[in-house]
Amino acid sequence: MELKVGCNSYMTMDEVNEYINSTYASATPERKAWEALSDDDKAVTIIKSTRLVDRDSMLYKGRKVDRFQKMQFPRDEYPVCPKEIKEGIILIALRELVYSDTEEMNMINKGIKSFSDGGGFSMSFNTSDSIIGKKVNGISIDIFNGYFAGYSLVS
Repeated sequence: MELKVGCNSYMTMDEVNEYINSTYASATPERKAWEALSDDDKAVTIIKSTRLVDRDSMLYKGRKVDRFQKMQFPRDEYPVCPKEIKEGIILIALRELVYSDTEEMNMINKGIKSFSDGGGFSMSFNTSDSIIGKKVNGISIDIFNGYFAGYSLVS
């Protein structure tokens, strides 16, 4: 699998790798998870995150420059895909790699508020005022607010 700018991605693999290498220290879970992937799996991960971000044209301000273009950018207000959108796509990919399959996140996503093993161990999740699990158009709200909100019609 290959990243093709304007076709299935807004970035080349070199751009993605440079961002990750300059943003995350080598010992961080994000960088370790990324480096453990094959090149094909890296591409699949970025393409999957790009599809999530790119699926709804009503999410973004302005119109596509060409109504037949495959992706949401460029748009009349943004002649190139904004840096924040690209960074948000990478963050979605890394979060999915590192955090999506933890037992705690699986329980939270299933609506479990607490559990006990019957042997004295118990755990509770306080998600009432948390951003965990809250999404805007399928994107975690903290990522949406930090990277996409400035380009979005959704508030």
